[in-house]
Amino acid sequence: MKSGINRRQFMQKSLVGAAATPLVLHTVGHELAAATQTTSPNDRVQVGMIGVGARVLENGGLLDAVVGVPGVEVVGVCDAYRGRVTRALANLGGRAKDYGDWRALLADKSVDAVVIGTPDHWHRTMALEAVAAGKDVYVEKPLTLTIV
Repeated sequence: MKSGINRRQFMQKSLVGAAATPLVLHTVGHELAAATQTTSPNDRVQVGMIGVGARVLENGGLLDAVVGVPGVEVVGVCDAYRGRVTRALANLGGRAKDYGDWRALLADKSVDAVVIGTPDHWHRTMALEAVAAGKDVYVEKPLTLTIV
């Protein structure tokens, strides 16, 4: 018995690959251009972190993920527990401000977006207040087993 692919499978895979090549090259080209482009301080997205507990600092590394995005700068943090704020500021090398309260962070017009990493029962209140303050919001839905 022969192993490998037959002529029909070869043609199908070749055509799919040929059709996808321009899309891949287009996407990679844009990513390379974005990575090599320098950004002025005015073009940076200034992000505030509301809640810097385990999901943000340790388990998921959400803070590292945000800091790793080109053109994004974390400028402020707040949490109910002072120890978390101290750790987050240390991770950011002292380049961020401690806002103390999440409402103070939302009131700062220089903050463009917020990441909400608080317990689930606070998500709705903080997200609605952030949108009302004109901020872009990143918040994760809690894990669930069903959609109901």
